[in-house]
Amino acid sequence: MKKLFSIILFLSFASVTSGQWVVESFDNAVGNLFPDTSMVETNVYFYTNGTTSYQNLFNDADAYEGTGSMKLDYRLEARDSWGGYNVITTYLPGETDDLPYLDLSTGTELSLWYKVLVPADTTTGASVGGGKVYSEFKLAEIDADGNRDLWRFRPDIDLFDTSGEWINVRMPLVQTSDQTTGFALQFGDGDQELQFDKIKGFEITTFLSTPSTGNPDTPPTALGTILIDKMELIGNRYEPLQTFDTAVADSFFSVDIMSWAGDGASSTTLTDISNDMVEGDGAFQWDYSVNASQTWGGYARIAQANTGLIDSFTERTALVLYIKNSVAQSGTEGRVTFRFTMTEDNTGEDEGWTCEVPVNLSEISDWTRYYIPLEEKPTYLDTVTGFNHFPHDGFSQPWWESKGDEILNLDAVKKWHITLSGGDPGYGDQGEVMSGTLLFDVFQQSGFKDADVTAPVVPEGIAAIAGTYSNLITWTDIPGEDGESYNVYFSENPISDILGEGVGTVQVGISEGVQVVEHVIIAPATDQEVTFYYAVNSEDRVGNVGTPGLTSAVINTAKGVTTIHPEAPVGFAADGDLSEWDGIRPFRMFPDDGSGTIVTNKIIDGDADLSVNAWVAMDQDYVYIAYDVNDDIVSSDTTIDSWMTDAPDIHLGLYNLLGAPHTSYGSGETPDYQFRFNSNKAHMAQRGGGIMAVPSDENYYWGEKFTGGYIVEIKMSFADIAAELGDDVFVPQVGTKVPIDFGINDADATGEREGILTYSATNQDQSWNNPSRWTNTWIGDEWVVGVEDDELLVNSYGLSQNYPNPFNPTTSIKYSIEKAGNVSLKVFNILGQQVAELLNKQQVAGSYEVNFDAGLFSTGIYFYEINSGSFREVKKMMLIK
Repeated sequence: MKKLFSIILFLSFASVTSGQWVVESFDNAVGNLFPDTSMVETNVYFYTNGTTSYQNLFNDADAYEGTGSMKLDYRLEARDSWGGYNVITTYLPGETDDLPYLDLSTGTELSLWYKVLVPADTTTGASVGGGKVYSEFKLAEIDADGNRDLWRFRPDIDLFDTSGEWINVRMPLVQTSDQTTGFALQFGDGDQELQFDKIKGFEITTFLSTPSTGNPDTPPTALGTILIDKMELIGNRYEPLQTFDTAVADSFFSVDIMSWAGDGASSTTLTDISNDMVEGDGAFQWDYSVNASQTWGGYARIAQANTGLIDSFTERTALVLYIKNSVAQSGTEGRVTFRFTMTEDNTGEDEGWTCEVPVNLSEISDWTRYYIPLEEKPTYLDTVTGFNHFPHDGFSQPWWESKGDEILNLDAVKKWHITLSGGDPGYGDQGEVMSGTLLFDVFQQSGFKDADVTAPVVPEGIAAIAGTYSNLITWTDIPGEDGESYNVYFSENPISDILGEGVGTVQVGISEGVQVVEHVIIAPATDQEVTFYYAVNSEDRVGNVGTPGLTSAVINTAKGVTTIHPEAPVGFAADGDLSEWDGIRPFRMFPDDGSGTIVTNKIIDGDADLSVNAWVAMDQDYVYIAYDVNDDIVSSDTTIDSWMTDAPDIHLGLYNLLGAPHTSYGSGETPDYQFRFNSNKAHMAQRGGGIMAVPSDENYYWGEKFTGGYIVEIKMSFADIAAELGDDVFVPQVGTKVPIDFGINDADATGEREGILTYSATNQDQSWNNPSRWTNTWIGDEWVVGVEDDELLVNSYGLSQNYPNPFNPTTSIKYSIEKAGNVSLKVFNILGQQVAELLNKQQVAGSYEVNFDAGLFSTGIYFYEINSGSFREVKKMMLIK
């Protein structure tokens, strides 16, 4: 917790109230910006693929500027064919909500200084085949939803340098596809558009590239030591609103010192200076004396003398102003506040909007970068003093004077002014005079936002075409839109509201130009005729969402899929014996018959390399899960990351999915889980990583098969699952629509994940962070909760359709009898020949279920017949192998 708190302090200092033009001095970076050196090799801020690699950090007295620098002592191992790496971060992925943004959008480059203390020393083979040692600098851009885009730049740092001199490198703040000319996307969970005002941290990486010699047994190595100092934001991305080089000479400001108050007036002196500035040729000095001569206090004000609309405020997110408090305010500490006010006029009446910039005028400070968000925020009451204040993080109208439409209109801003306000006598004596000196330099706009507020029109040409077990939905891209995406929804009823109950998502965020999406349609257990309606709408690149266009009804056949068995397997024991699952239909993932999906860029060489049958069953208290995994090489190494070894995952939503799927993990009433089953533990792979069971528990088994592969069985309590994260306890009911997916990790003893086999065709190794990638199934063979099997009434004769149907090779048959008597249940082939007798015995009145194993029979149509007393009924079933 100490490390995270120190990082928050740094970023708060850098981006919210007092970020230096020097983004990081590195005077005392270790322990504040980066984690303590003693924790580097074992904490989660450090990542490597080497077992003896390190990237140790130390504060060092040798500095290019200031009081110190950061020493980086590294050792690299080329354990993989392409080489090896070390990464040190200033943040934790997934734990960035409390970190403020670091705004780099005002500059054009990052400048960084380095000195090589120990040139890179490589072992034999480390530089063979085009190998080299190099560094990368990465920016973590994180949007409001926590999605991270990671951008990397490869600065021209020579780790073999022997000069012993400080060397400067520049990093252009531009988005490119080549990391040597700008910042290129390494991977993206967000919109993959680089926004320099949305940075929440950075990473420093060292690489050893050995494309022909890397290996895990005797890896080539490289080690060395460098110093890093003074990371500085330079250049102006936007033309400054004021450079303050010659503000006085240009008569840029008018002055208001309450001259109407006579002897109670304030005083002010404005001067252009050229001996102390952030950049350019000069700065602006304001010597002030604020006279609190009135009952409400007093003020001194400088105002922009010229008026006229200020361009682009609607396209920016903040203002940035550099201030130096060179002479501290005299008098009552904290009595004078710094207020920045914009005047806008969209109604014919000037409206003043004020931000109280948190400048501590009572303390001398060096040049400080103040970040003023262009947002409307409310005033607030100081509960200690009882006085009102303007917001520090946005603009509000004065509480004593609301004007116009009382809405901040950034497209109507025409001038601005700065007020040093001396509070009323509640802060100090009436007539107190408070003096000091402020310097100003570089007033800029920052960030970027699109001013477009117009939603896209309804897409044209929307149509739905029935295919085999799927419907194709097509549309025409909206003319005049650029960079928009499309969302497709479905329902069994006409759609009036895409967020309404019963409306699901086919796919969202479909890129411009695609214009077609396939909706694979499934049904519980058996092929069934279904009717669907569709809707398509567009979202522009700014986020404006348009009205959907609708289709008429489309009738098609849905493919019957494996469902969750609605009862506990009879005689369940987590012992590696899967016989209790006989007669329960498995979730089948066999690459050779296309029943599983191999993740792109992963390797699975057919069923022998990896294929899986998985089962899921539920009763009122427990979920039962089993895997029969065929795997030619089993790796159960518990010393590496859990996903890098052979282990099956299940993604499971424990709730009834009635609308659109989640795009991130749900909790509470609608919780989503990812469970991973390793040889040493069963655990939640997301949402906290809690351990659910270990092999010594009676309800968990993980063991290898003699025939190649392994078996997993587990029984988990719904109450235990919910208690782990404080979610609601799930109560399964037949007809519940359950989000589900499987991912089988295949390591082949390589020390890394070589193959991934999934149940959902859209997983693509993204189901771990996005439940909308999962598919769904049902509990039992009903579409909705609350539907009873009206064929089988208590104390009546009845024969139910077998489940599943079609089946391979097992299925179950339910029946009921009204009176006690002999019951026979026989199976016939299409020629009418009896091929099996499932039952022939006396039974009392009631409902029953038997299993039929057709493992020795050929694919085809079969009939099953029941006889009891005068009752006789025949039904058809299909075996597909």
